[in-house]
Amino acid sequence: MTCPKQFHAIYFDTNVFVTRYVLSVAKTTYRISNPMFRVLCAFHENAGEVLSREFLLAYGWGTKNKVNNNVTVAISELRALLKNITVLEIITIRGRGYQLVNKKGFFK
Repeated sequence: MTCPKQFHAIYFDTNVFVTRYVLSVAKTTYRISNPMFRVLCAFHENAGEVLSREFLLAYGWGTKNKVNNNVTVAISELRALLKNITVLEIITIRGRGYQLVNKKGFFK
């Protein structure tokens, strides 16, 4: 599985969108790594689903990468970028993985 090679913006909310290497939150842009872009892409493509650490690791860094801490660091950095300035939140589902939710309700 790989993130599509697209160059148009992927919208999560009216104030939050991502393009390759850039996350835009409330008209402020943040540079992000390609693996972080892929993690966001995985959340977008699997809206509302719980994504396992193993799935995110393979999706973001490739199947040969076995460094589980990569996912932890990426999720932590994304949470910090989204915190308090958007309705989006990455929550941990104990024993299953992570889910991107809209604080107003889950994605449909």
